[in-house]
Amino acid sequence: MESETNGNLTSQLHLNNSTNANDRVDSYGFEKPEGYESYEEMMAQYVAVLTRRSAKWSKLLQGKVNVEKTLKVKRYVRKGVPKEHRAQIWMAASGAQEHLEKNPGYYHSLLGTEQQHDAKLEETVRIDMHRTFPDNVQFRNSSEPCLQKALYNVLLAYGHHNQVVGYCQGMNFIAGYLIIITKDEEKSFWLMDALLGRILPDYYNPAMLGLKMDQEVLGELVRVKSPAVWQAMVQHNVMWTLVVSRWFICLYIDVLPVETVLRIWDCLFYEGSKILFRVALTLIRHHQAEILQARSMVELCERFKLITQGAFTYDCHTFMKEVLLSLLPHIDRKSSFLFFLTLTGILLSLLPDIDRKSSGNQEVSPWQPSLSCGRRAESVLWRRRPDSTPDHSSTTNNLPKAIALRMFQVIFICPHAKQIIRSHNPWRNV
Repeated sequence: MESETNGNLTSQLHLNNSTNANDRVDSYGFEKPEGYESYEEMMAQYVAVLTRRSAKWSKLLQGKVNVEKTLKVKRYVRKGVPKEHRAQIWMAASGAQEHLEKNPGYYHSLLGTEQQHDAKLEETVRIDMHRTFPDNVQFRNSSEPCLQKALYNVLLAYGHHNQVVGYCQGMNFIAGYLIIITKDEEKSFWLMDALLGRILPDYYNPAMLGLKMDQEVLGELVRVKSPAVWQAMVQHNVMWTLVVSRWFICLYIDVLPVETVLRIWDCLFYEGSKILFRVALTLIRHHQAEILQARSMVELCERFKLITQGAFTYDCHTFMKEVLLSLLPHIDRKSSFLFFLTLTGILLSLLPDIDRKSSGNQEVSPWQPSLSCGRRAESVLWRRRPDSTPDHSSTTNNLPKAIALRMFQVIFICPHAKQIIRSHNPWRNV
């Protein structure tokens, strides 16, 4: 497959007239779901919200390329970035724009000539081309142009850029979404670099340590916030990886509706990975009654598939409001305070080792965990005896330190905000 080095796909991403005539296809090229009449009804109401948000965003940006991170911008992001501003906000918030400007021509140099490409990488990427979004008309061979070529280029370039990760399943869906939104190969590449390299480190490397750790963390958060569901998981001997691994590795693509996924990604690029946990917790808590009706492992896994469907997730604006209100203060104040103290103690116990491993003699602030902190967390988590089994009756004090540290980061550490636990409306400020 020939590499296409023209980064700008603006002229390539418009659906042709026959596609536009198909009322079963949305504005992103995806076939509308079953019962699309109710979907259209919801979208008609959402258009009014988008119109209001678009006017406010245009007034805020006023033609600026970069956006300073403030509480006001954060509030705007949480209420949704309009389609026309989404690529710009994602690029600015994630640092991808800065990397693109500092490395002009780098993306095209990675594509180079076909003789320079890794044959194994090419073959691995090519295999997944036809599996990527078969329900999207823009990725079909019959489409003119077909976005598979742009997708191939972005994945190939990233594989050469990050040879430790190379390519693994799930990355094709992420790159596909980025191409649809940015309409630009080079921007999609740098957004992938931000996601996989900085926002979600170690999610997509061969060992997938970051992914495995975050699934464990979600389990512990469920134990705190929805103990009945956690108990059901233990009772039926269901591992969290069975029910949520696809949520995390695909970043909710093909799990939740397109508009809802994009709203989640708005927060993901601006605030980081904690939004993935909040979405998962919201789904679980909202559908707790249905989950608890399961009477076997198979039935429990099936319940987790069903909770991602229905009107609750289609109404992305209401859904995201619920997600951003599902915070730790819903636990009683005493439990929240004790939990905070426990995690603080665990974090402080890690500091001496973190300081020794940090580069040079610079101190590592407990409020800004460094890369060495993450590596330390991994080594603690995965240095278990092979025959060891988790003690589900243990308290937070007995958690692997890495999981507790990650929980601390997810719940309490919020860059660009002065306060984490607030007594007033968290939808506005947290």
